[in-house]
Amino acid sequence: MVIDLALAAGSGLDLIKQLRSQDAKLKLLVFSMRDEGVYAERALRAGANGYITKAEGTDKALEAIRLILQGKSVVSEKISAKMVERIASGGATGQTALELLSDRELQVLEMIGEGLGSREIAEQLGISLKTVESHRENTKAKLGLTGASQLVRYAINWARSKRELGGT
Repeated sequence: MVIDLALAAGSGLDLIKQLRSQDAKLKLLVFSMRDEGVYAERALRAGANGYITKAEGTDKALEAIRLILQGKSVVSEKISAKMVERIASGGATGQTALELLSDRELQVLEMIGEGLGSREIAEQLGISLKTVESHRENTKAKLGLTGASQLVRYAINWARSKRELGGT
């Protein structure tokens, strides 16, 4: 199954987790415009067998599908090298602030960047307002931000940079 992380309703990472829990043998390839530096490892941890960006093109996607059907995992050379470096250094390589965020915290950050308020985020994710506020506080702490306005500004700038790079 080929999956994009940008879904109209819900999270692609949540979909991967759900599909994996239902069928451990299902082959899952993420084919997305989202930044592989932020999302590839998350997708693999969620249960995907591979991650290819749309910028790599259909030939790479077809090659990835073939490899996954042969039982192999697929990521770009850049992500593969980063993962090997992290393992070789005992996990001590410098993670970016975004990599420190949980999947849900990252999802909330994205939604803040899209201009949604806490109440709207809670409704869309089916979680309590208190839980959204907790995610906001954790995200601020992990990103080294001191206030709500800094978080909103960071989220908007990050969302803008993703759009400018062609990501969704």
